[in-house]
Amino acid sequence: MKQSSKNLFLYKIQTTYDVAKIQEDIELISESLFSPKEKLEHILQTQVSYLTSELFQEIMKQEDILISDIDSIKSLMEEMLTLLKLCTVVILEIAIPPTNDLISLIGNKIKEIGSYTMVLEIHTNQNLIGGATIAYKGKYKNYSIKPILTSILDNYHK
Repeated sequence: MKQSSKNLFLYKIQTTYDVAKIQEDIELISESLFSPKEKLEHILQTQVSYLTSELFQEIMKQEDILISDIDSIKSLMEEMLTLLKLCTVVILEIAIPPTNDLISLIGNKIKEIGSYTMVLEIHTNQNLIGGATIAYKGKYKNYSIKPILTSILDNYHK
């Protein structure tokens, strides 16, 4: 797979949910390659996630892979699965469930700052007051305003 295809693939994957869904979809596509009943085009249009379908079709186009070239498709899927194993998780904890736009915004920003292989694992915690907490490779940072408010209130009560 060309580097530009690898970058496209990794850049569009934003969350651990995306990683799991693409793995599941690749398994489904792999099974369909051995079934004369199911055409790959049909599988991509109706049975896999929009993200998987979009990525698969874009990369096949970039790599000049024909839909009838089963060996190249198998090789492409193996490379995709290998790339998914490279993903590193950034745990993001926020107070409210994020919108898709917010996920894309944050996901794109961590990829710009860090690496294309970074993906978000998002948790909601209603005890957070503004901001977020982030954990990555065993390091934790609290970017909420709760510690500041707690400090102010502690000093006020002294």
